[in-house]
Amino acid sequence: MEFSIEMSLPLDSDGFLRRQCPACEREFKWLHAESEGATEEDPESQSYFCPHCGAGAPSDEWWTQDQLAAIEGAVFDEVVEPEVDKLHRQAKDIGQSSGGLLSMDVTVQRDEVPVLHEGDDMTRIDFECHPEEPVKVVESWVEPVFCLTCGKRQNR
Repeated sequence: MEFSIEMSLPLDSDGFLRRQCPACEREFKWLHAESEGATEEDPESQSYFCPHCGAGAPSDEWWTQDQLAAIEGAVFDEVVEPEVDKLHRQAKDIGQSSGGLLSMDVTVQRDEVPVLHEGDDMTRIDFECHPEEPVKVVESWVEPVFCLTCGKRQNR
């Protein structure tokens, strides 16, 4: 069974999306661009590199913990909650048809879903090798940075 849920993630005022490195777990931002002309031959699993540690990973592995929680919350709202409501109705019907001999209560505990917002809290870095793919890192970061696209090291 396949389904899709539409949701948006907030961008900062410059159009950057917060990301988190799956290796070093540091957060940074990359410039968000709508996927124009994406095809089957153009998979979304293109690898990118962390500007902090230089580790590479496919594009679908850079979610922050809050983004993952928001995605899970959207899935819960769209998929799990309707099924729980259906189970409640079926349990009530069973109880009524059994003359009260059977009863069932269905309870699902849901984690709190964070409200995502994006502030302007990082410094922009442009790369000589890929100027069309800037990133933002925390202002206190003084170490060299790695290009998001090719992983080339660049001094700040």
